[in-house]
Amino acid sequence: MLKTIPIEQFGKRDFDGLCAFLEACREEARRDGHGKIASISLAVGHIDPLAVLESIYEESQLHFYWENPARGIAVAGAEAVEVCTSSGPDRFRDIRVFSDAVLEHCIAVGEIGEPFSGPHFFSAFTFAEGEDEDGSGHFPPARVFLPRWQVSRCLGRYTAVANVPVSPDADIVPLAERVWAAHGKFQRFDYPQAALPVASGSDPAGRLRRTEVGGPDRFEQSVEDALSRIRAGRYDKIVLSRAIDVLSELPLNPLDSLNRLRNEYASCYAFSVSSGDGQSFIGATPERLIGVEEGALHTE
Repeated sequence: MLKTIPIEQFGKRDFDGLCAFLEACREEARRDGHGKIASISLAVGHIDPLAVLESIYEESQLHFYWENPARGIAVAGAEAVEVCTSSGPDRFRDIRVFSDAVLEHCIAVGEIGEPFSGPHFFSAFTFAEGEDEDGSGHFPPARVFLPRWQVSRCLGRYTAVANVPVSPDADIVPLAERVWAAHGKFQRFDYPQAALPVASGSDPAGRLRRTEVGGPDRFEQSVEDALSRIRAGRYDKIVLSRAIDVLSELPLNPLDSLNRLRNEYASCYAFSVSSGDGQSFIGATPERLIGVEEGALHTE
C-alpha cells in the first residue's frame, strides 16, 4: 500500500522542506533496512508533456508516452528508477507482484489529488509470451518501470512528479538539489521554444526511401487470398495491414515522428515506448481497448 504524508508536515514548500521530507524517508529506510522511493507531486503551469520528454530524451533511457489530443490527456515518463522484465505464462502476474512490492516502499507527498499524481508504473507487453523471434531482445514479452520523471496534462490541469530512490545512507542535499532543479524547470518550462515542430507531411529533400515489405504487389495479393478464404467459409472477417520499411539519410527522432502522428490524427491515441537501447515502438490507434476510471472498467 502506498504511504502518503501531508506536505505541510515539513514546513514551507521550499528547498528546506524538501530536504526535511527526504530526510524523513531516509530515517524510515534506516528503520526498515530497505531503501525507499520518495514520490513528490506538484501542480505546474501549462506544459506539453511531449515537449518536456523531448527536452530530456536520451536513447539509453526507457521512456513511455501516451496521449489523446482530442480528450486533452497526455502523460510522459522517463528514466527508470525501478524496472522489471518477464516472459512466459506468468508475466502479467510477475509485473503485478513487482509493482506491489515497489509501492510497499514508496512514500508520496505533494498534490496527491491532482490527475496522474503520485507514482505511476508504465508497462508494455508483446502479443507472444516468448522472446522475440529474431532474438534481438529489444522489447521483452513484459516490461514495467517506475520513472524518475513524469509529467502529465489532464483536462487543463498539469502535474509533475519526481520519484527519488532514497537509500539508508543517502546524501540528502544532492538528491534535493536535483529534484529542486527539475521542478523549477517544469514550473518555468518555455513551451513555445521547447515544443516540437508541427508536422508538414512532406519530404521535400527526398531523404526518405519507402519499400513495401514483401514487394509492391504483396498487399493486393493478401486481399485476394483473404477474399478467397472468406468465400471458402474459413473466415467471416479479416483485418489486413501493410508493412513498409522507411529508410532515412538522416537520423530519425522517434518523438518528432510521434508529434507528426498526434497532429495528423488528433482523435487517436498516440504512444511511444522505448527499449532503452535506441529502439522505439510508436503509433497512433483509434481504439483504447481497456480503461479504468474511478473504479469502473471500460472496454471497446
